[in-house]
Amino acid sequence: MSEGSKAASTVEEEPERGVKILGPNRRRARMPMAIANSPVAKVFDSPCWPSAWPYNEADFARGDETQDEEFFKLPRLQPNLDSEAGSALRFFHAELFKLANQGEYSVLDLCSSFESHYPKNLRAKRVALTGMSESELEQNKQATEWTVRNLNEDPSLPFENAEFDFVTMTAGVLYLSRPQEVFAEMHRVLKPGGLASIAFSNRCWPSKAVKVWIDVADDPVGQCQIAGNYFHFSPPGGWQAISALDLRPSTNAGKRQSSFGQSAPSPDPVYAVTALKA
Repeated sequence: MSEGSKAASTVEEEPERGVKILGPNRRRARMPMAIANSPVAKVFDSPCWPSAWPYNEADFARGDETQDEEFFKLPRLQPNLDSEAGSALRFFHAELFKLANQGEYSVLDLCSSFESHYPKNLRAKRVALTGMSESELEQNKQATEWTVRNLNEDPSLPFENAEFDFVTMTAGVLYLSRPQEVFAEMHRVLKPGGLASIAFSNRCWPSKAVKVWIDVADDPVGQCQIAGNYFHFSPPGGWQAISALDLRPSTNAGKRQSSFGQSAPSPDPVYAVTALKA
């Protein structure tokens, strides 16, 4: 095969897009940006849940066990995702939020920073944040309130029961060392029928990511299964309609190194696992 033929054979076709999920209050919604023929989209088609919580303390060990407050003391005013992936996630959140009563719904963004990857024309009545860096949170222009919180030290959330229509977490799930407690708290503060969305990419600080996540660093299907397990057991029977979505934007030419040291396509991949409060 000639060099020209080799180059042509590596060109990727655009994936089939459009996936239906259950949105807030079990309203059926089509996510037009999600890749329908991705293995990620099929993770929970016929779920095979473990019979019991499948993780132990060692699974949540980290390479750097120093205080998180020290690690995150200096603000990192850099996006968690590149521009294409960030735009894809904003589009995804816009499609979710438009299912709610505009100007009336409330959102909680966990593990947040100076941006929440929400649409620019956000029409929420309340946008609450928790995160590690006060300097970053106070620069988030979409927030109506924020609280500094280290969820690995104190996984409780400073809110009453059933306060929020949506809970989101972007690029935070891989750092959680007490996910059962955090997901149970997410469940508690959501209204019945409310939706939680956990989004992640291949970018991270590897020394602070938990072992169970590092072990599947290059396996988005495995990562989605982990997030699904967190929902399934936290609390047991508390979540329904668990879904996985591949939100990767169109692939451009060129390669770069991921934070795990493996070659990764550009732009960043981005995935989400959603669930409804039963």
